[in-house]
Amino acid sequence: MSAGFVCFGLGLCAFSVALRHSVGGRAWVAAAVTGASAFGVAAAPLGASSKLDAIHGGFATMGYLSLALLPVLAARPLAHAGQHRAAKASMVVGVLAGASLLATALGGPHGLFQRLGLTLGDAWIAASAVAILSGRFRRR
Repeated sequence: MSAGFVCFGLGLCAFSVALRHSVGGRAWVAAAVTGASAFGVAAAPLGASSKLDAIHGGFATMGYLSLALLPVLAARPLAHAGQHRAAKASMVVGVLAGASLLATALGGPHGLFQRLGLTLGDAWIAASAVAILSGRFRRR
């Protein structure tokens, strides 16, 4: 898992640079924070001690928040660039991801809501990366 978090963190840091150049706004900051949070989660694996578990939880929470904010922060620059459908989809994905990740703290099926929120955020990142690579997202 730690190696996966490191790879995810590296990918998000690279994605943040591409996002900054192609979309603009502050979404790139959320991508960079999500990547940095993944490094923190990798550095503090669960089960080693209660102190490391708390640190892990702090990095995970920061990563959840920044992952949910990422598409929300991209919505306005996308709308300004004429990408109105992408902007609306970004807002919907961000709100749903945030609600799902918040639900993990409120009880019930924690794992289900965690996976749903993370999957929504990751799917947005993947779709945005494809749009950036295809030249569909370009700053005006």
